[in-house]
Amino acid sequence: MAEDIVDTIAQYDLDEDFPPYANDQNKELNQIVREKVRLVAQLGLEIEEHQERLKILTEHLKSVKMELVHT
Repeated sequence: MAEDIVDTIAQYDLDEDFPPYANDQNKELNQIVREKVRLVAQLGLEIEEHQERLKILTEHLKSVKMELVHT
């Protein structure tokens, strides 16, 4: 799911509908939005990595518990 969101954000071009005659305030706001979009994409990837690590550690814990029971 996070990967889908990151892909969607990556494909979205914030300058696509941004007019070249925009004033300075709008240009600043556009830059802030672009930075936030990059941050969301980065955090989405980090969440995905953490979820994968959690899955691996959970499986490892189950294996260790099973080994403990059988020894």
